[in-house]
Amino acid sequence: PAGGITALLGGGFIDFVPAAPTRTLVFTSPDGSHWSKTGEVSGEDAAGITGPVASNGRVDVALGSEPGGVHYAMQQNGAAWVSPDLRSWTKAPVQAAFAGTGWRSTAGAPGGFVATGFSEAEGGSPAWFSADGLHWAAISDDRPSVNDTVEATAVVYAGGEFLMVGRLDNAAAAWTSRDGPHRSEEHTSELQSLTN
Repeated sequence: PAGGITALLGGGFIDFVPAAPTRTLVFTSPDGSHWSKTGEVSGEDAAGITGPVASNGRVDVALGSEPGGVHYAMQQNGAAWVSPDLRSWTKAPVQAAFAGTGWRSTAGAPGGFVATGFSEAEGGSPAWFSADGLHWAAISDDRPSVNDTVEATAVVYAGGEFLMVGRLDNAAAAWTSRDGPHRSEEHTSELQSLTN
């Protein structure tokens, strides 16, 4: 398989391998060594599905990109696909939350999904929430003020809450949330103290 391999919640791994602009093959592996074709993604933007992948225990969400931008013709927008079985995938509708978005990570929980990345259109909004994997909205309370620079690099779900890490201005930062769209805590420390 090609790359962008993601570990699956129930064990094993998944990878997406473009076969044509309108067709991407889905491969899974129980151990990372032995791969089998599980399904495929088809449609106009099928080659854009790359992962990361997350599960809420009922469905899996895979993120990726599609062409067409708000600011530049060559800009990529974020995209999402949902699957109940890792075989068949439904693409989420084009939506404002995806404009200029590039994904970095995603995590699933019983109440929904959180994804991190960067959005040109949202002025750098670092995170998004979806209850179903198909409809997404930017999480707007990661930035204490509009002048702060926020970058979220990863998110995980463990112990009943989401943990998102990244930076706030020049300091390392971590946010926690029990429901996904609302930040409940923020911890920052100076980057310099972390590297010494």
